[in-house]
Amino acid sequence: RGTMLRNLGIRIQNLQPGQIIMDIDFRWGGDPSIILAVDARVASLPIQLKDLQVFTVVRVVFQLSEEIPCISAVVVALLAEPEPKIQYTLKAVGGSLTAIPGLSDMIDDTVNSIVNDMLQWPHRLVVPLGVNVDTSELELKPEGKLSVTVVKATSLKNKELIGKSDPYVTLYVRPMFKVKTKVIDDNLNPEWNETFELIVEDKETQSVIFETYMKGN
Repeated sequence: RGTMLRNLGIRIQNLQPGQIIMDIDFRWGGDPSIILAVDARVASLPIQLKDLQVFTVVRVVFQLSEEIPCISAVVVALLAEPEPKIQYTLKAVGGSLTAIPGLSDMIDDTVNSIVNDMLQWPHRLVVPLGVNVDTSELELKPEGKLSVTVVKATSLKNKELIGKSDPYVTLYVRPMFKVKTKVIDDNLNPEWNETFELIVEDKETQSVIFETYMKGN
């Protein structure tokens, strides 16, 4: 169950022939019953997700048709700007969140990755409204491959008080398709010289994200 919050706005556009585009300010708050089953090496723990609130702009694209009901398909996506906000509270069922180190961060990363990868524009859900409806033109398709070489990093900061600095880099266009370099042991000025190919589906809106980590962090 949930409550649709007030002060909604709707913007209507007609950017493509045969389409109507609506950008809807979407705000939702509720207390759904969502139980996550988390299995890790140290413990298995059911996690309850409570007090869910969603603040985002939903883009709805209506593909028009000459046949009744005059709409052949609907496309649904979340706009990247303003960035979608999903707020919730995590509660361990019959245990403590501290039983699995880093659990809250892991769940946050998973939720954000799923939202960004599957629903954030240009990614979208395409729903045909009829039998034998061709939605191929509405689907997101690869436009090409981007070749990226990770050469080196300099003057990295060691955030660990104890232990070595073993850096590596992850990079991606879509969060669900991350690639990473090899780990360079005990070096704050690492050199990788590794090349990766990333699929690009919309060169106007997508970008490459680079993240540097230390092994074990």
